[in-house]
Amino acid sequence: MVRDVVAVLDDAGIAQTSVLGAGLGGIVAQELAVLHPERVSRLVLACTTPGWPFAFPMPAASALLMGALRNLPPETARRSLAENALSPQTLREHPELASRLVWLTFWWCSWP
Repeated sequence: MVRDVVAVLDDAGIAQTSVLGAGLGGIVAQELAVLHPERVSRLVLACTTPGWPFAFPMPAASALLMGALRNLPPETARRSLAENALSPQTLREHPELASRLVWLTFWWCSWP
């Protein structure tokens, strides 16, 4: 995938750029920065890991939740994921954050 990114940059005539990577894109962005540091002026990582074999294993409760999502209504699934992403202390002290995350995921997934 990094070769694809470099090919797109080359084709567009972009020698160096800011890179934002989320999820799998974050893993690709990290590899791009490691393998081609001269191409990356800034690196922003969101919702990502360093990738295998360095990734922190997903907690069992999170894996079980993700497996159960297909059986839940979309709003319930989004709320469950939002609450799972926050610590119990954060949920207690800032319960509105889960609602904001639900709204953001709905907006992001609805965006063309």
